[in-house]
Amino acid sequence: MQEVFDAEYVSLHVRKSNRAAFHLYNETLAYEINDIEKEYYADGEDAYDMRSYFKGGGGNSSQVPTESMQELAIEDSKQDGEQQ
Repeated sequence: MQEVFDAEYVSLHVRKSNRAAFHLYNETLAYEINDIEKEYYADGEDAYDMRSYFKGGGGNSSQVPTESMQELAIEDSKQDGEQQ
């Protein structure tokens, strides 16, 4: 994909409540959280916009470090729990 489409990364969305998928993509496959898409799904649930950068492409220099985004994800989860 990188060579054919000159792509820098591959992206996907993961439901905030889907902890197993989040763990797979973040911890096992080294995807980074790029952003949080508010009310991404039809039922109103937010989604993590996650990216995996190809070698040599690197992450976006303006991107928030992964550790900070993980902390944000944890805080978001706590806030969601308080709202329910």
